[in-house]
Amino acid sequence: LYKEMGQLEFTIISAINDATIQSERIVYFGLIFNEMLTNTMEHNKNKNKVVHISITQKQEKQIFTYVDNSPHNQQHNDGLGNLLITQLINRIGGKNFIFEAETGKYKFEFDV
Repeated sequence: LYKEMGQLEFTIISAINDATIQSERIVYFGLIFNEMLTNTMEHNKNKNKVVHISITQKQEKQIFTYVDNSPHNQQHNDGLGNLLITQLINRIGGKNFIFEAETGKYKFEFDV
């Protein structure tokens, strides 16, 4: 749908572990992913944007990782987008959230 909204060129590469997520929580995952994509479109200045998203299992936890390999302005670390992402991650019980502005990497753990 994002591609239909404008002249944006980007690819999403996914590696998603089979994780059963309850119906209410899946809505929050959609909102998190939407906000991360919005940040990529706003801050990633590359003509062809490539997003890597993965959900992998590590022991009893699931690890959600999103990377767009583009430096994001450090001044936006505490902006509304990242604040919203943090709040949504808290709603799903996510832990150990990190954001690396140098690579546009978001990462957090959650339980299914």
